[in-house]
Amino acid sequence: MRELSIYLRVKPIGRMKKEEYHFLADPFSFVPTIAESASGKLFDCSKDITIETPDVDTLREFSTVRSAIVYLRDSSESDVVIGTDDIPALVSISANLNTATLKISCKMLSSPFSCM
Repeated sequence: MRELSIYLRVKPIGRMKKEEYHFLADPFSFVPTIAESASGKLFDCSKDITIETPDVDTLREFSTVRSAIVYLRDSSESDVVIGTDDIPALVSISANLNTATLKISCKMLSSPFSCM
């Protein structure tokens, strides 16, 4: 298992105020699970990640589910990509008392680690 950075990038698919959003997360692990479906094997990359509370505008924009590509960086400076232009991840943020939760929902046709 690779060690992941706590620095996340989210690139929206579609129009939003920014072209890319940056978040700092608490340490976390990421292991996609393999699921069978009618179309074959899928990699379930869904994950809830605790992040620092973003500004009010960002919270407002992500209060509803948005289509995006999420970039995680591993210890070798390679990107782990969740979502594609064709099948983007669904991303939302919910505020907590002192933090926020970045909710990622995505099923991919190939492993996010194979794109590196």
